[in-house]
Amino acid sequence: MKHIITFLLSILFVHLSLYSQNDEIELLESLINDAEIVYNDNQDASEAALEYLFYEIEKARETRVFGTDSEIILAQTRLSKAIETFLNVVNIDSVIANAYSFILNSTAEDDIKLAFEAIVDNANDLVNEPDVSFDTIPYLAERIVEATNLVNSIVTAVNYSSQLAAVDTRLSDGLQISIDQAKTLIMNLAGSPDDFNMAAYKLDETIELIKQILTATSLIDNTEDFEEAKTALNDVIEANIIVLANTGSTGADIDVAIENMINAIIIFKETTQTGEVQIILKNPGFEDNVQNWTVSTDDQSGWGVYIDTVNGVDGSRDLSFWSGVDYTGIASQSLINLPNGMYEISLMAIVTADNCFTLFGQSDGNLVETQLLFEDWTYTKRKIQIEVTDGTLIFGFKGSADGNLIPANQWARIDNFEIKLLPDIIIDNPGFEQDMTGWTVITDDQSGWGVYIDATNGVGGSQDLSFWSGVDYTGIA
Repeated sequence: MKHIITFLLSILFVHLSLYSQNDEIELLESLINDAEIVYNDNQDASEAALEYLFYEIEKARETRVFGTDSEIILAQTRLSKAIETFLNVVNIDSVIANAYSFILNSTAEDDIKLAFEAIVDNANDLVNEPDVSFDTIPYLAERIVEATNLVNSIVTAVNYSSQLAAVDTRLSDGLQISIDQAKTLIMNLAGSPDDFNMAAYKLDETIELIKQILTATSLIDNTEDFEEAKTALNDVIEANIIVLANTGSTGADIDVAIENMINAIIIFKETTQTGEVQIILKNPGFEDNVQNWTVSTDDQSGWGVYIDTVNGVDGSRDLSFWSGVDYTGIASQSLINLPNGMYEISLMAIVTADNCFTLFGQSDGNLVETQLLFEDWTYTKRKIQIEVTDGTLIFGFKGSADGNLIPANQWARIDNFEIKLLPDIIIDNPGFEQDMTGWTVITDDQSGWGVYIDATNGVGGSQDLSFWSGVDYTGIA
């Protein structure tokens, strides 16, 4: 049935496009013929729908004989709309029949089946009313389709939840929240197609998030050592379980949690395998213009901070800074749920003068920045290192003066940001608690001082390595 409807609708659109410059009467005659085919091929449609299309066909015939040119043109539009409306009625008859068949064969719980059946009954009653408003037909059909999808999602979630309870009760409890919300919605006759669609989407994404959490949990359980990496991954797991348990979480919130979980798993795997981790950035090379970046400039001329489409690395896009007057400029991006540790921020850049532009990073109030120097008229890599201590990082590029000010006619091009989590370096005896074990210490002091262990004046009263002598002396450790 859908193929027939699609084919017939395509005929209408072809007519409207091919005959736009032809005789309007011939076009109306052709539409009348199409309408008669549709009418005769669907005699099992509702009486109200058949009467409606028959009337519109007769009205078009009358206009064909007696109408003015402008009335004939209006009749074309009216009859095209009538055919489309009639086919919508035919389509919903099929949708309703399929819905009744679906509920008979569904494994959904009885209360869900009864609620779904009420939604279908409501649509069926409205469609068969003598004074039915045909404009509501597409909405009713869409509502049944989305309700069907939601019932399927509920069934899938309930089955998965029954398996999950024996694995992790917190995860099964989180899934149950989304299941209960979906059930409440399907029992609400006022629910819209969008409501049903969003509830089904949230259920499906909740299951995906749980699967990612279970993957992360398995990685932790099956990995020896790497305790800091395990702690960082577990922190993301716990944060996402909170999202699951929050009755106010939306499908969009679940999406963010999935993305964070996937990124955390990637970071964990790379940390345990290579020690150095490339962080996945969104739009690091500005190929999607400034999407995912926060960009600000006070330039009013259309320049300031802008996308250049051909002057990036290898002829790609870049983010450029320039104005003919003094101007402000900054571009930044924020990351969350990062493992704590030391990070390297780098980018490819061209700057026209020393100390006009700054590469920066900030985490938990700790700001690291470096003013860039002119190096070449081609791209060179610039980088800084920063310690992340609260799982967050803001990074970017800005003017060096107060308020991100940049002098007139000084420009920069930036491209290809990269951020890496650097491997932890293990230092033997870093606090000198084992005296000088692991260290090479040299001094020319012969008095017993020079470079020596102080047993009580280190951090927290611990040992330290001290340098002092009453005469000039050499010292290295």
